[in-house]
Amino acid sequence: MTIAITDRQKEELNGQGFTVLERVLDPDQLARVTAGMDEVADQLRLDRDLDPGASISVRNGVARHEAILDLIDHPRILPLVVDTMGWNIQNRDSIFDYKPQQPNAANPAVLSLGWHFDYEEEFAGTTIDGHLPLLDFKVGWYISDHTEPGHSTILLVP
Repeated sequence: MTIAITDRQKEELNGQGFTVLERVLDPDQLARVTAGMDEVADQLRLDRDLDPGASISVRNGVARHEAILDLIDHPRILPLVVDTMGWNIQNRDSIFDYKPQQPNAANPAVLSLGWHFDYEEEFAGTTIDGHLPLLDFKVGWYISDHTEPGHSTILLVP
C-alpha cells in the first residue's frame, strides 16, 4: 500500500497535534457538499422552529445527507487517517455544525464552548509520561472560508 501521509504532515501531527489540508474538494464536490449542508441546516431549523439564520449543531451528521456521508471515505483523506491510525478504524461520532458569520468570533471569551479539550472525560488520566497517546483522531471539514475574523467555528492550540 502506498503511504499517503507526507513527512511534513507527520511532523505537524506529532508536533502540534493537527495538520491542515486546503482545497481538498474540487468545485463540483464543494457545491454538492455545500448544497447538502444547506438542506440539512434548513430542515433542522424547520424541525426545531428556529429562525432562518440560526446556528445548528447535531450529532451523527453523516446520516443527514449523502453528500456529507461521502466525506467519511474521501480518497484524499481516508488514506491519511489509515496511515496515522492503522486500517482498523471506526467512525464513532460525526458532528454537523452550521454557523453564520459571528462578529467577535475570534475572541475566545465569546465562544459558546470556550477553550476545551475534546474528549476530556473519556481520556482523563490516560497519559504516557505526561503525553496523551493517540487514541482518537478527528477529521474536520470546513466548507466555507475561515481566513477572515468572524468566519470560523474553531481555534486550535498546538
